[in-house]
Amino acid sequence: MITYDFHGGWDTCTGHNTHLHVGSKGQGDMRYFNCEYARKYWRDSGVPVEKLIMRFHSYGRTFWLSTSDTSVCAPVSGAGSSGPYTHMTGFWAYYKITDLAKSGATSAWIEDQKGPYAYENTEWVGYDNIEKKLTGSHPTCFSLPNIALLPQTSLFVA
Repeated sequence: MITYDFHGGWDTCTGHNTHLHVGSKGQGDMRYFNCEYARKYWRDSGVPVEKLIMRFHSYGRTFWLSTSDTSVCAPVSGAGSSGPYTHMTGFWAYYKITDLAKSGATSAWIEDQKGPYAYENTEWVGYDNIEKKLTGSHPTCFSLPNIALLPQTSLFVA
């Protein structure tokens, strides 16, 4: 299962690109855009749980904040800057995200969705990390017997 790009520069507000659980702001169809729902959907459709492999990416989706609000679902004016490694608007490789953290950006945790994000000035980025996947583990979402890091952006969980 591919579980990423639930949110990005096409949205009107900030959102984590691969959050584990539906958040308090997940209304309407947005309540389906999370890893837990995806996993349950396939399981309930008859796929044996042991055959479900979730793929996570450790890149981030960026947004330009349009107000001083830095929370989840804060208003945005569009996709954030392009990354030096990806060269794509609103898309940063994990390397760029770690550079941002070292530069003194503010990091935060989305408790109900179990995901990290960071912001500096008017730029906001939601991203994945190993800690998120371990902390956010829940039996109805997925188990974590194997995690393999692949070059640049991929996390595989089996």
